[in-house]
Amino acid sequence: MRILGTAIALAAVAGPATVLAADLTKSAARQPQPQPPAPRSPWNAHIAVGGMMMPEYPGSKDYQYMPFGLARLAYQDYYIEVAGPRAKINLVPGGVFEAGPLVGYEGGRDNDVKNRRVKLLPEVDSSVEFGGFAKLNFKQVITQIDTLSFGVEFAKAAEGHEGYKASLKASYGLQFSRALHVSVDAEVQYGDKKYSNAYFGVSPVGSAASGLPVYTASAGVTQAGVGLNARYMFSPNWGVTGRVAYERLLGDAAKSPIVKNGGSENQFRGAVGVLYRF
Repeated sequence: MRILGTAIALAAVAGPATVLAADLTKSAARQPQPQPPAPRSPWNAHIAVGGMMMPEYPGSKDYQYMPFGLARLAYQDYYIEVAGPRAKINLVPGGVFEAGPLVGYEGGRDNDVKNRRVKLLPEVDSSVEFGGFAKLNFKQVITQIDTLSFGVEFAKAAEGHEGYKASLKASYGLQFSRALHVSVDAEVQYGDKKYSNAYFGVSPVGSAASGLPVYTASAGVTQAGVGLNARYMFSPNWGVTGRVAYERLLGDAAKSPIVKNGGSENQFRGAVGVLYRF
């Protein structure tokens, strides 16, 4: 009898508990379950359009307004990027090392510039340039939000000055927030004799027409510069981007009578645009 009484007491306690547990299980089943995050697309793209101010030609102290554009289409680490009149394609996966071909447009120098002597010199025809680039990228170098990169670019003109240029570049960036990214960069440019003479040399014919002394520019470092870039996103899709840069002509480029007589060794550039991210 004692055993029977104990069993009855346990059943009396366990019965309501079992019913409560069943109700809780049904209630939990009715609650919406958290969904796993949607897989991130391997594609991303953005485009920016605006305007920029730049020298009329290398060594000019007069400036001109030009339309400004940026675009990038990427699939994982592969991308096509357009910055102004230059486009490049990265063909290397991994993100640390990038390399591929590039194509650009060199505007040349025509006879409608403001400098009355330079406009009498032979024109430098515009040209399409073909070359390549390579770049090394590093993340979290000093802080958790920074990046550092080093790169080299090479381009040969198909016509126009018919020479080639090579540039060494470095960039350091900080992603302060999802909205704000700021970077600084530095660049040194080398030009061969054809390029240097096209923009900074004065031939006997050009000297007779303009009154500038005859001058032959040699191959070498033509300029060095620094730039500041900023991007701010007002929303996940819309933002603004801008750049200011200072370049200093060096070597035979700085000594050219084109620069010394009515030009400037100091070159400035500025651009701002509206950005849309897809």
